[in-house]
This record gives sequence, C-alpha cells and structure tokens, in this order.
Amino acid sequence: MSLWRTGVWRETAIAAGAFLGQHSYTEKVATNRPDTQDIAIAKDFAQKIKAKIEKIDNLSEFSKLEVPGNFPYKIWNTRPSTPFTDEKCVDCKICAKTCPTEAIDLEEVTKIDAEKCIKCSSCVQKCPVKAKHIVTEDIENIRKMLIANFADIRKEPELFI
Repeated sequence: MSLWRTGVWRETAIAAGAFLGQHSYTEKVATNRPDTQDIAIAKDFAQKIKAKIEKIDNLSEFSKLEVPGNFPYKIWNTRPSTPFTDEKCVDCKICAKTCPTEAIDLEEVTKIDAEKCIKCSSCVQKCPVKAKHIVTEDIENIRKMLIANFADIRKEPELFI
C-alpha cells in the first residue's frame, strides 16, 4: 500500500499478493510459514504475472488493480514498548543484523533506538538464547487474541492479478 502514496501504484501495479509468514509476536500463528505449498503458489503467481506482462505492449493497457485494504492506513493505538535484553545475551549480534530498521546498535545490542524500532519482534524471534523480550500488557493481549483466533487456521495467500 505504500506505493499508493508515490503515485506509482496507480500507474503501474499489475499484480499484488498477500503471502503469509509466521507471526512475529507468536510462533503459534502461521507456524513454519511460508512452507512448500506457499512457495509453489508464489512460483505459480510469478508465472501468471509473467504471462500477463507478455500479453501487453504498454502499461496503460492494464486496468486499475483493485486490492482491499485501508488507505490511508488506520492508526494503531496500542503502545508496545521497545524490546529489552536480559542477562542471557551472548552478544552474538544476530538481533542487530536482522533488525529491519537498524534500531539495534551493532556495537551495544542492549541499546535500541525507540524512534527507529517498529516493534516487529524480529529480534525476539531470532535471538538464539531468548535474551530479547517485549513484555507489555498490550503485547500479551495481542498474543492471546492471535492465538485464540488464528492458531488453528491455515490461511492461504491472497492473489490479485
């Protein structure tokens, strides 16, 4: 959806996909996803996109792609805190290397830039010794809701061509 803001989306989007991955707040939702079935769907999706592209001479031949969602984005009102590091940390730096926003200081992994941190929990999931944590009432409520509503459901990717 962020391409929409640039204007590029309205002009050139020819396909979109919502694929699944294991949830970053709990391993009990979409466990071990993407899996081999998801990869097969993605490969088939890519072939369909390729075929669609090969059929046209100009991007203007594509009709506007309709994709559900919220635009502008809905504001998320929870207040999760940034992760913290406990004494089990072995300074392997995996958390800092995998942080998508580089919010974790590579030299001192206990230092996390709260402005950069998007509370994705990637560092918590990737830590081999389970030394990173996000523990707030908001996060615990989100985890409980996710497990109660989605733990036993296999949701398939949504594709838009």
